[in-house]
Parts: sequence; structure tokens; C-alpha cells
Amino acid sequence: MFFLRGVAVSLSVFFLFYALLSLVVAKGWKAAVALGRERSERRTADLLFLARILPLAAASLITLLFVVPSFLLLEPRWSEERLRVLPVVLGTASLVMLAVGLWNAMKALGRTAHVVRTWRTGAREVGCEAQVPVFCTNPVLTANGVGKEAPPFAVAGIVRPAVFMSPAAAAALSVAELESVIRHEMAHVQRRDNLKRLLFRACAFPFMQGVEHAWADATEAAADDAAVSNTGEALDLAAALVKLSRLVSSNPAHAPAGPGNAELTMALLHSGTTVPDRVERLVAWTAPLPAPARSRTSYTSGLVAAGLFALLYGPMLAGAHALTELLMQ
Repeated sequence: MFFLRGVAVSLSVFFLFYALLSLVVAKGWKAAVALGRERSERRTADLLFLARILPLAAASLITLLFVVPSFLLLEPRWSEERLRVLPVVLGTASLVMLAVGLWNAMKALGRTAHVVRTWRTGAREVGCEAQVPVFCTNPVLTANGVGKEAPPFAVAGIVRPAVFMSPAAAAALSVAELESVIRHEMAHVQRRDNLKRLLFRACAFPFMQGVEHAWADATEAAADDAAVSNTGEALDLAAALVKLSRLVSSNPAHAPAGPGNAELTMALLHSGTTVPDRVERLVAWTAPLPAPARSRTSYTSGLVAAGLFALLYGPMLAGAHALTELLMQ
């Protein structure tokens, strides 16, 4: 009974914090956009990612650092206290929520693996100086005999990422434009954006579409910024975006796979991207300001916070145990 009570209380607290923080993020994620864009699109994408996984990360830390230790250390093992209905209900809801997140992640992995296998069918590797393999795909015949291209450009894979491009997209670009697009896709690889998408699928909660779409737009702009280091490269990438956008609009066979088919890929022209806005940013490109160096004050503040946490950990465990006792009444 002691073990069951501990599991029920821990899962109940996890669910309460997860749900509460998820509602806060669903209503307040635009503040992260406003705060990040004072610095850069990369900063915006990072803040939106942190906001999206905050409920899972914070609820897990609170449960593991406070709830579980306080219960093990302060709860009597031979108590006659019965398990109440509320912890059972909340604990069951927590398990269902975690199971849904795991199912969503596994389903996204399966769908994306199927799409990537299709892209690899007959694809040839292109020799270039990229950090990951680059493949030029072949059109795939559907059941009615109609050719279906892979997206013009996309990066797929988490452990072993690869870049895929359609023959039509490769033929439409100059060498300089092609290099700029490859650098864009390499930025997605370095930032592990496909892994971040997988984490989004695992963090099951409704009303999060807004923050995920905002993150997708910001991370595309961040990859654009990472791909260029001067005005010429910015114009090359802008020209590539315009050409590929026209290619997609003129031939539906080149349209990117929908999110239900290849959720864990980063397509250069995903469905939420506004190409004119990206082109406008690139045409008006200016050298970014250097990132400010971390001051000694920030490190000192971190050490002070760690010391205070160590000193107050005992009282915080007692407070956590007192709060969890409310769930058992």
C-alpha cells in the first residue's frame, strides 16, 4: 500500500503541474515571441521550444526532486491511511496523458520512417561538402500512376540525418543557390530540429498548435540566418526560395508532404512558412550584432542560487510533503 500511495501521489502532482503549466504556455506563448525577437529569430525559436517543453520538464523535476523524496523520507511506511479517490483519478489521468504522448511519438516515427523510405527508393547520393548525406530523389508512382515528388528540399532523420532534394528543385537552382539551401538544411541538423519535433509529439496536451506553428516559422527564419554570412549569400538564398516556391505552386506533385505524413522532417517550404516574409528578411539582410559575453555576475548568481537551494532543500521537502498530504485527505 505504501508503494501504491507513493505512485498515486507522485503521478497526481505531476499531472496537476503539467496541466497547469500547459495552460499557462497555451495562453502566454506570444510573450516568448515578443521577448525573443528583440534579439534574433534563433532566440525566438529557442524560447518557444523551451516554452513548449516547459510543462513536461518542470513537472518532472518537481516530482522527482521534491514529491518522491519527501514521500519516501517523511511518509510513515506502516500508516493505516487509505488511498483516496482523488489521487487515483489524477494518477490515472497522468498515465493516460503519458501514454497518449508516447503513442503520438511512436506514430510520428512510424509515419516519417515510411515517407523517408519512399524518398530513398532509387535516390542517388550527391557528392558535396555537407556534414550529412545529400540525396537526389526520384519521382514515386502512386496507385493511379501519377508521379509524386519528394519536397524540393527537406532534412529527415534524428540519429542519422540526411538531406533530400527533388531533381526538379536541383535543376532549378544555380550552384550558389544550391549551396545556400544546403547550408540552411545543415542548420536544422545542427540545431536538432527533428528531435525537437519528436519531443513536441511526446508532450501531449491540446491547444498547443499555436506555439508549435510559431516555433516552426521561427526555426525556419533562424536556419535562414545561419545559412548566410554576407549580402550575396542572403540574396542567393532569397532567390532559391522564390524559385522553389514557384516550382511548388506550378506543380502540385512537388508539394511538401503534409504534417500527418512526415511529421519529423524539416522541409524548406513547410506549410506554415510565409515565403514573402522570409525573402523580405533576406533581401534586407544586415550583419548580426555579436552576442554579448556572459558576465561574471551571471556565474556568481548561479552559484548563489545553487547554494540557497542546497540550504533550503530540507524545508522545501517538508513543505512538499505537507502539500501532498492534502491530496490524501
